[in-house]
Amino acid sequence: MEIQLINGRFTVEEAEQLLTTIFQVKVNFHEHKIEAQLYSEEEIKHSEKRIRQLEQSLKKVIDKIKCSDEEMIDIDASINLHVAHKIHQ
Repeated sequence: MEIQLINGRFTVEEAEQLLTTIFQVKVNFHEHKIEAQLYSEEEIKHSEKRIRQLEQSLKKVIDKIKCSDEEMIDIDASINLHVAHKIHQ
């Protein structure tokens, strides 16, 4: 199942704000997992690594947007949902 999340044209400022907000939601998700202390050390390390990756990706995309000579940025973002089936033992 594919869900169209974003499909539009934005000013540089709007694009930066929109992307920063989306990335921050995902970072917050991982930070909550770490703070909840309900997960294994391996899962926590994965969340910490994912936070760093998200922060680096956001920095790259914001730098690219700001360095472009364009006044408008097209953003097309979808969510692809696949239901994972339980493994029966």
